[in-house]
Amino acid sequence: MDENNYTPNNGRPVELSGSTFSGIFRAIGGSLILRGVIMIIFGVLLWINPFKTLDILIKIIGIMLIIDAVPLIVSTFRLKGDGRIVTIIPAAIMLILGLLCIFNALGIARLGTVIIGIWQLISGIQSISTAKSSGILGIVSALLTILVGVILIVSPLVGLLAYTWLLAFCIIVSGVSTLLLGTKLCRS
Repeated sequence: MDENNYTPNNGRPVELSGSTFSGIFRAIGGSLILRGVIMIIFGVLLWINPFKTLDILIKIIGIMLIIDAVPLIVSTFRLKGDGRIVTIIPAAIMLILGLLCIFNALGIARLGTVIIGIWQLISGIQSISTAKSSGILGIVSALLTILVGVILIVSPLVGLLAYTWLLAFCIIVSGVSTLLLGTKLCRS
């Protein structure tokens, strides 16, 4: 079939009535309401019990990593030469990370927090050189970035808790927004 000659509905124009759009909007709205409710529940759980919820989330990510890694590892046995190395190394890393996520979720979370802290520290130090040209606010911002980096490196659990609460707040706000949009579409 030639893509350029394709016409929907056997060449006849497609007519959509107002009720068709209304039905589509209600279906999308219902989906958004469900998604918003799930986001709000997850955000509240993350706020109330951040470490347990984060533990479960990291284990789910670990399972997903393993599910992605296994077929890659199996497929490397079909390859020859340099193609095996290019495929097996990322697959092995994914498998190891997946297993670490499942068996040491909090350790992975701490490590991630320390990595973010190092990134913040480096970013803050780099910002000092450009902060002089942007005035006192730029310098204060750079110093705060360095402070956050140091806190995350020295006390990753405190930083992880703060980031988790911030994430929970963002998820709840996004969930409420999604819920309101879904409700609005359902009324259309």
